[in-house]
Amino acid sequence: MSIPVGALWKKKSENPKAPILYGNFEVRDEVVRMRIAETIAKGERVRIAIFKGKGETNGKRYPDFNITLDTYDKEQSQVTQKPASDEIPF
Repeated sequence: MSIPVGALWKKKSENPKAPILYGNFEVRDEVVRMRIAETIAKGERVRIAIFKGKGETNGKRYPDFNITLDTYDKEQSQVTQKPASDEIPF
C-alpha cells in the first residue's frame, strides 16, 4: 500500500544551476505523521516511491511525478500470511 504525499514538476529553465525538479511533500494524516516521526527517531530511512504523472496534458499542468509513502511492512506481512502447506485441501 502506498499513501500519496507529494508531487514534483520538471523545471523549465535554461539556467544549468537551476533545479531539475521542484515540488512539495505534505502528510495530512496524523497517524502517518506519527509513524514517520517514529521511523526517523529510530534513525531509520523513510521509504518513498516516485511514480510518473501526467505532466502537461491538453494545456493543463499536472505533476510530472507523484511521491508516495511506501508503507509495506515486511515483518507485518510475514505475520499475516499463512504458512504454505503440503496438504491437499480436498
